[in-house]
Formats: sequence, C-alpha cells, structure tokens
Amino acid sequence: MFAVEFLPRGIRVNAVSPGPTETPVVAKVFPIPMKCWGASDEIAKAVLFLAFDATDTTGAELPVEDGLNSKAWEGKFAFKVGPATFGIFDTFKEEAGRTAHVNGKVAKALFARAEELFVSAPRIQTADILAEKL
Repeated sequence: MFAVEFLPRGIRVNAVSPGPTETPVVAKVFPIPMKCWGASDEIAKAVLFLAFDATDTTGAELPVEDGLNSKAWEGKFAFKVGPATFGIFDTFKEEAGRTAHVNGKVAKALFARAEELFVSAPRIQTADILAEKL
C-alpha cells in the first residue's frame, strides 16, 4: 500500500523481514550458537541490495531467514503498550503452527531465563483473529 502511495513521489518502499537473528539477548538465552540463526551482516546485505541494486523494485518483502518460519508464520508484530511493557503478536496459518511455536525451543529458553531477562514473567495468550486488513 505504501509502495503505491509513495511511487509518484519517487520513493520506493520495500521491506526486509529477518528471521531469528543472533543478538546479545539471544547470546544470553542460548550461549551455544544455533546453525539456523541469522547474522546481522546478512540482514545488512539484504538492505543494501534493496537500496542500491534493486532500483526498479518497490513493494517487495525480502525474507532473510532459514525458511522454517515462512511455512508456519503469516505475520510477526512487535508492539509497546507502556513505558516498559512490550509484546509480540504472531499469526499462524494453522493451530498446529501456533502450538509448535509456543511449545518450541525459543519459548522454553525464554521462560527458563525469564527472571534474568524480564521484569516480570512473560505471558503467552492466544487469540482468534476475526478480521484483518494489512
């Protein structure tokens, strides 16, 4: 939508969608690097490609991930509801994807280190999407 809106002004709108990426927080949760995690330099390469090489491209999303997430996730959103209260909202094509995600390695590791990483224990809540417009 933004790509169409800004095109007459000569502005290209593209997105880079990184998958799991090794960061300092991830290093605390998982001290042993996992092969499936991306690196920030791979994300930077994708941004540079869209900015300088793909000059005729607009309205594109370039996933930078191992492909595992693209089968299960339809959307990933981060949000802030207070000065120190944040959330992540993930949408899945099927209930099996949601169940696998909330019972997966990352969720288990976050809960295992919750006292060290968060002010209060994280909560996982499920919701059903009644309508969407993105």
